[in-house]
Amino acid sequence: MTTPIFQHALVGLELSTIDSRVLDYLHFIDHQGMIAKTSFVHVVPWEFTVVAEENPSAWTLESLRKQVRQQMHDEILVFYPDSVGKLEEVIVQPGDPLSEMIHLSNELDTRLLVIGQKAGTASHGILAKNLVRKTPAHALIIPELSLTKISRICVPVDFSDASAAAFLMAQQIARHLPGAIEVDLLHVYENPNISAYKSLHVPQQMKEYLVESKQDAAKAFLKKYGDPEVQVTTYLAERKLFGIGSDVYHWALEHGADLLVMGAKGHSTLDLLLLGSVTEKLMSVNERIPTLIVK
Repeated sequence: MTTPIFQHALVGLELSTIDSRVLDYLHFIDHQGMIAKTSFVHVVPWEFTVVAEENPSAWTLESLRKQVRQQMHDEILVFYPDSVGKLEEVIVQPGDPLSEMIHLSNELDTRLLVIGQKAGTASHGILAKNLVRKTPAHALIIPELSLTKISRICVPVDFSDASAAAFLMAQQIARHLPGAIEVDLLHVYENPNISAYKSLHVPQQMKEYLVESKQDAAKAFLKKYGDPEVQVTTYLAERKLFGIGSDVYHWALEHGADLLVMGAKGHSTLDLLLLGSVTEKLMSVNERIPTLIVK
């Protein structure tokens, strides 16, 4: 029996339609032996707790907790039946969703946070970005329009240590899955601004040298971190859109990636934060591909 990748997962439920997508996906990866234990949490907004306290004759916070906990149990049994033997806690907690999930993940010493992400909302990805930025745990973001399957994993890399951690995680996931899983090692590069040198023959040579150096870096990266038992293909793509995160997302869509695995930090201007600008941009536009952010 293979050792689970994640010893404990903390799963946020909204009590909305996104929950079925989250639980179905979680059921799928758990069926592959990736998770040892799970806990579930729903955070009740402070406004509801105030109403409960001011209207004790109508309902109390404890009665609300009881009803919410029962609804969560019902959802879990329908969409994630395998969790019955692995379920640790179903938590209903008043407060701010972001703060409470981070607090609970630290308290439970979880290494994986799981949340859903609704499609087409004005504040798209804000909770996911803030959660990933502030938690030391890995984070799995499951978009509402995603599918429950993994046959192709895309790992965007900049050849940093964070990229290496993501690549190693992707290969570990691939080994847990049945069949031939493809892992795409993707590097999106930016050509330097050479408009001032148009009259010279240098620009084309610069581009050729840049591509060659990226190819060499990819080969060295694969040689150092690649697992011979996992099918890995390296790809170089020139930046075309307004941000590398958008390029990564559209490349993954066009090439049929079922899962994105990314490092939380990289060579970016936001490197001092816990989330790189590429990762942040991708999470803002991503509505279809589950994304695992590796810490």
